[in-house]
Amino acid sequence: MPAALPSVIPRPHSPAGFGYRAVRAVVFCVLFACKATFLFASPTNNKVDIDTPTRVETALQEGEILLADSLLKKETRWKNDAQSRHRREILGARLAATRGDWKSAEARLLAWEQSSARRTGSGEILFWRGWAALHQGRLAEGDSLFVLSSAYVEGEDALRAQDALEYRFAALLENSPALQDYVRGLPESPLPGAMRANSLKQVPAESKLHPQALWQLALLTEFSGDSAQSHAILMDLAQDRSTLPGRRAAAVLAFLREKSNTDSALNAYEALLIKNQQGAIAEFSRQRVQALRRLGNGGSSGNP
Repeated sequence: MPAALPSVIPRPHSPAGFGYRAVRAVVFCVLFACKATFLFASPTNNKVDIDTPTRVETALQEGEILLADSLLKKETRWKNDAQSRHRREILGARLAATRGDWKSAEARLLAWEQSSARRTGSGEILFWRGWAALHQGRLAEGDSLFVLSSAYVEGEDALRAQDALEYRFAALLENSPALQDYVRGLPESPLPGAMRANSLKQVPAESKLHPQALWQLALLTEFSGDSAQSHAILMDLAQDRSTLPGRRAAAVLAFLREKSNTDSALNAYEALLIKNQQGAIAEFSRQRVQALRRLGNGGSSGNP
């Protein structure tokens, strides 16, 4: 779900020391809202000094359910502070959902929301309660909880406020079975990665959520290591730039062409700017146009 665009975008010619595929992933993330943990907090990356809760959260987001469960069970060094307790309660509820125990998941979330020991805001808990309701088909309840969650726009709650709006928007677009197929494929889904992909593929072409489902499938396949399949999905998606996912796909494909065909990439960015002048895609395209023009004029090809 969309993240704020940073002022610095890595260039494909000099991928900041962490590999070209990681640069592809950065572009996906800065434009279109994946979580940064995909890149730097891999649950199997022992070279990065990260805490176990972050590893568990990342494993859940990547659909590595068994790994997340194993990491959480082995953790014996939880910090005794309010934020650590908050993360532990949320993770416990999410893992209960992965086992299909929605009753325990919801009970844990509600108990923590009402606990006098909690020192954090309510926004994130309200999001996960709405998430649980939506997954169980209680659309009206989920909508109400997402509305409440979206009102918390400060601190860490602000991240989930945006997610709440995205989930609510999806439910407003579609209330057929396609909605359940779509939400089961999202990064917060309690399903393993392969089942998420299969669920996204079930969203029919006539559904208003079909472009979003294709975009999420492209993200999922990219981060699972299948860049060829991800590229094929992006090519299909970019055929229709009247949709936001279609324009996202076109922006990523343009970025991937910069090294091999600068003129083609520049034309694609300019076409996107003609289509839309505001938003993350327009800002990204504007920065890349400036950088590529500097390169064409003999200047540095560094970040815009």
